[in-house]
Amino acid sequence: MHTALPAALPVDPLRLVRLDPADVSDDELAALTALDTAVQRELHPSPAPAVPVDKLGTYRYGWDGQPPEVYVAADAADPARLTAPVATLQLWAPTYDNRTMAYLDVQVRADHRRRGLGSALVAFGEQRARELGRGTIGMDYRADDPAGAAFARRHGYRPVLQEVWRRLELADLDRERLTAAVTEAQGHAHEYELLRIAGPLPADLLAGSANIEMTLNDAPRDESAHEDEVFTPARIRAFELARASSGWRLYRVLARRRADGQLAGHTLLGTQPAVPGHAEQDTTGVARDHRGHRLGLLLKVEMLTWLTGPGGPERQLAHVDTFNAGSNTHMTAINDLLGFKVMAASWQCEKTLT
Repeated sequence: MHTALPAALPVDPLRLVRLDPADVSDDELAALTALDTAVQRELHPSPAPAVPVDKLGTYRYGWDGQPPEVYVAADAADPARLTAPVATLQLWAPTYDNRTMAYLDVQVRADHRRRGLGSALVAFGEQRARELGRGTIGMDYRADDPAGAAFARRHGYRPVLQEVWRRLELADLDRERLTAAVTEAQGHAHEYELLRIAGPLPADLLAGSANIEMTLNDAPRDESAHEDEVFTPARIRAFELARASSGWRLYRVLARRRADGQLAGHTLLGTQPAVPGHAEQDTTGVARDHRGHRLGLLLKVEMLTWLTGPGGPERQLAHVDTFNAGSNTHMTAINDLLGFKVMAASWQCEKTLT
């Protein structure tokens, strides 16, 4: 069950409660989802709304089997019942890698801001991170949000990496231009074939897929202290379980060299039936030894052709969202060619605890 903590909050009669993901009622889940949606709508011009199945899956499984600790500011009269939350703190402490880092996500309802509640949650999160042996803490704020920037700066966080959110409106696809680009790219990629896979990977492709995921470590980190990530077949399976448990349908396109069957690259995309028309780009990567063959472009175009073409499994899709480091010029060039447009940007910030 949820646990009320003795941690003091500056707004009476609020208490801090640690959420038990195994004991969340439907009413509590609806209230927490509504809070998330309301906060996100303030931060982004047109975000996909949070949905209960996705929220519960995140609480229980995280992104890939590493769930966050979740704390909720609740009424002290009944702190174990979280049907009227006013603020939340999610603390992410990686376990596969980066074991000296933690990440905070603080959300405060608009009518409870400027009362010290957000600062109290950050202070609590930092103390909890110390208890977990984490010395570097991260958080985000939207790049055009002066209040968010001031809040981060006031608490000692400095911006280290900009992340850009882009959206592709499928109705605006210039298919003639893409066809020409794909025809040109195919001349560089005749050694490779493309495989379409819906749902979990076959066991014989797990190790190769994990190796491709490691190419994420080549993406720019700018001034972030974030270290290389470690991907294993077990982590891939945990990711698949987490996505399925959050209601997402997962699709992959893989590039495989014909001569020896070696996996060269892949792209992943997820759709959420609870948000019709919406899709999110997950990872796209090409192994170092296979770069220079236009595989990144071919993989992403093949995904769109498969899902939204005649007989495709996701013909109702209206748009695809993707997030990349602002300094990732290679991936940005591919996204620009496809027609992705910038929606917003955020700053990842970090602080070293003393």
